[in-house]
Amino acid sequence: MWFIDKLNMYQDHENELPTIGSEGSFSSSLRIRCNGTRVCIEGNPSRWNRAENLFGFNSIEYCISIYNHILITLGLPPFTKATIAEYRQGEDGKKVELITNGSVLTHIDVTRNLSVRAGCEVSYLRGLSTLTIGKSQKPYLYANNMTVDWYKGSTVRYTKAYVKSHDLNDHKKKRLKEATEIEKAQYESVIKFCDVVGFPWRK
Repeated sequence: MWFIDKLNMYQDHENELPTIGSEGSFSSSLRIRCNGTRVCIEGNPSRWNRAENLFGFNSIEYCISIYNHILITLGLPPFTKATIAEYRQGEDGKKVELITNGSVLTHIDVTRNLSVRAGCEVSYLRGLSTLTIGKSQKPYLYANNMTVDWYKGSTVRYTKAYVKSHDLNDHKKKRLKEATEIEKAQYESVIKFCDVVGFPWRK
């Protein structure tokens, strides 16, 4: 099953709003900004109040409901659905601007878990690293053999597969900095689960 790994969006408002430069944390994996009229959120809604996101949310509507809950707690208006959307020429006569009466989704990443049996993750990634995808896009296998990716540097498409348990261990110190003992135990159990089923992670 595919689920959402990153969701960036914004909405413009006519009324003056509280200014927020950049609010968020590594543990929440979200960044919230408001310049007085435009409210922006960037990040991973599946990681909100969680140290890991082995299984995330597969509904954009549910992810937006999480964002709206956060916005309301910050004293900002929630995202609303757009009923009008049109393009107009910018002042310079070149840049085209999107005008809408609701929120605008600017970026979305989707991902899924793949199980290849315990102990076979590295062999699987090495196999993937021999395959090209798209328009003869060659893969890049990282030196630690734990990640392979394609379309590096692309702003349109980026494909990556990696060993999830290794990723969780690699970021453990940062993600568990403010975690409770129960949350730390849960995090360790997720790592063990990934090792048992042999999860490489694809996004």
